[in-house]
Amino acid sequence: KKHGVHPGTNTPWRAGVKCQRFFVQGAKSGYFEVQATDAEQIPSRAQIKSRIDQFKAAKGEMEAALRAAEAKERREIKEFDEARESNPWLRRVKWQAHTAGLDAEKLRELVSPVGDDEPELQVLYKAFDWMIQNAQYTTVQEVVGQAALFEVNKKE
Repeated sequence: KKHGVHPGTNTPWRAGVKCQRFFVQGAKSGYFEVQATDAEQIPSRAQIKSRIDQFKAAKGEMEAALRAAEAKERREIKEFDEARESNPWLRRVKWQAHTAGLDAEKLRELVSPVGDDEPELQVLYKAFDWMIQNAQYTTVQEVVGQAALFEVNKKE
């Protein structure tokens, strides 16, 4: 608080000051200044328009950043409650623990079908397909129960 006589008025207060108070009574019921009376603090139309443009630009940047963060959130694979997993096999092999933190879009690109413009990959794909079919044929000849397969593939 400034005490004393204010120059030009010969009074212990200032005139033309807009004040407000939060409490009508009590220890904290004093007034406080909410707006200065200087003419230079009243913004012109150009300043207001400039501030509105700045606000719109900042709002646009914030919305773009929010959209980018949401897109990243959707792309990244997260490990969540296994009980909510819809497929028991995925829960059994713990796929979430293996893929947590990876980009789902990049993973989809890796498992996309081989295109006609990739002849080398087509040859490799066919070779792996034959190898997997041969392995499946060999392992199916001996019938093994599902409990034994789970025990063999169990991760601790």
